[in-house]
Amino acid sequence: MEEGGNIEDWKRGRTGGPIPGVWKRGRTENLLPLYRGRKGALRKRSNGRGELARRMEEWIHLKGIVDNTPEQKQETVRKEMDNFYKLYAKWRSGISDDLVWGNIRPLPETMLQGYSSLRKVDSDDKGCISKQLNKLVVLKLNGGLGTGMGLGTVGPKSLIRVRDNATFLDVTLNQIENLNEKYGVSVPLVLMNSINTDDETRSALKKYKGITGSNVDVLCYMQSYYPRIDRETLLPCVKDYNNIDTNEGWYPPGHGDLYESLYNSGLLEKLISAGKEVLFISNIDNLGATVDLNILNHIMRANSKSQFIAEVTNKTRADVKGGTLIDYNGQAKLLEYAQVPPEHVDDFKCVKTFKIFNTNNLWISLE
Repeated sequence: MEEGGNIEDWKRGRTGGPIPGVWKRGRTENLLPLYRGRKGALRKRSNGRGELARRMEEWIHLKGIVDNTPEQKQETVRKEMDNFYKLYAKWRSGISDDLVWGNIRPLPETMLQGYSSLRKVDSDDKGCISKQLNKLVVLKLNGGLGTGMGLGTVGPKSLIRVRDNATFLDVTLNQIENLNEKYGVSVPLVLMNSINTDDETRSALKKYKGITGSNVDVLCYMQSYYPRIDRETLLPCVKDYNNIDTNEGWYPPGHGDLYESLYNSGLLEKLISAGKEVLFISNIDNLGATVDLNILNHIMRANSKSQFIAEVTNKTRADVKGGTLIDYNGQAKLLEYAQVPPEHVDDFKCVKTFKIFNTNNLWISLE
C-alpha cells in the first residue's frame, strides 16, 4: 500500500492527473488518438509554417468544433476542447515527459506500508463502521469494452456475464447492496462511463429501478471525449460534435482523465456537499476490489496524513506487463509497460527487480 500526494489542485480544477503528451495509432491509418497516461512512438513533425500561423490554424479549427455544436452542449464541448488542447499543444511543441531509465529505481520499503500494520477495525463496533461507511463513495472505471478480453465487439466490459449469468455490473451492485444492508448505510456507486459504454450501461441500469430491496444509489458521469488527429494535416479530423454518438473521430482519453472529468461533471461537488469524504476507485472488472474497512479506517483517522493510498501487491510472473511503482528522483511514481523503452522491457519484466504490482485500487480523501 503506497501513500502520498495532495489533491487540492484537483479540487480546484487545476489538474487532470499525469499528462505525458504522447500519441498512439488510431483505428485507421490516418487517425491518431492522444491519450493521458499512455505512450507511443510518434514524434513531432514540422510542417514548415511559422509557429504563430500554426497555432492560429489549430485555434480556428477547435473553435469551429465548438461553434458547430448545438448551443445547449457548447459549454461542455468547450471544456473538452480546452483540456484536449493542453495535451495537443504540448505534443506539437515537442515537449516530452519521457522517463530517463537511468534515474529509475525499485521502490524502497520505506515508501510502503504493510497492510498487516494497519489498525484492525473492531467488527463489533457497527456504529463506528457505519459512520465511516456513510462518508464513502465507490467509483468504478467503466469506460472499457470487452475487446481487450478477446471477446470481440461485445459492448461494455461491465456487461460481460462472468458467473451464474451475472455480469460484472451485477456482481458489483450486489457487493455494495450487501454492504449497505449489513451496516444500515448508503454507500453510492459511481460509474465513470465513456462514449463507448455510456448508452448501453445506462440502459442496463434500468432493470434495477424499482426492484424491491435494492438500496444502492447509482450515479453515472462520462469521461472526456477528444477528437482523433488526421495523420497528414495533424489537425482534429472532426469539424463538429454531431458524430459523437457514432464514435467516429472521437475517443475516450484513458483513466488519467478520471480526476478532471469528475470535477468538470459537477458530481464531485455534489458528493462533498452530501458529506462524502473518501473515494474508493477500482476497475469494474476487478471483482476482488471490495471495500476494505481497515483501509477506510486508516484514511479517515483524525491523525492520518494520508490523502491518497494505492493498493499494491507482490508482482508475479503472471503480472510482468502490469504497472509497477518506482522511485524516480526520490518520488514514488507509477511506471506502465507502455512507457518502457524497448531495450529495457526485459528489465521491467524482472520480478526480482520490480517487485510491486499496482492493482489500480485507489483511496482518495476528499477533504
